[in-house]
Amino acid sequence: MIYTLFIVPSITIIAGYLMYKFPPKKINHIIGYRTKKSMKNKRNWHKANNNCGLLWIKIGVITFVISIILYIFSLLNIIDFTEEFLAILTTIQIIPLLFAIPIVENNLK
Repeated sequence: MIYTLFIVPSITIIAGYLMYKFPPKKINHIIGYRTKKSMKNKRNWHKANNNCGLLWIKIGVITFVISIILYIFSLLNIIDFTEEFLAILTTIQIIPLLFAIPIVENNLK
């Protein structure tokens, strides 16, 4: 169960990399960074997907490193991971992804 610590950071890094390296070519309502500003024109679309991708990679790496530290603490019996504690940590790992939205939106101004 403790390996669930690494699921969100891993997915975040992979999704960020894909969004950065292989952004959707066309503006669409299905995949990519989709807001009114990002979908306004092709330049905004490309810039928003690149910026969000880079931010997600950074957030993923940071949360992955924190997860490694917490895993080491569990191996040293400093922290005891219960299912509830892992659920809270997973939620905490997801919250920084939401901070990418105002940052990317601000970059589109």
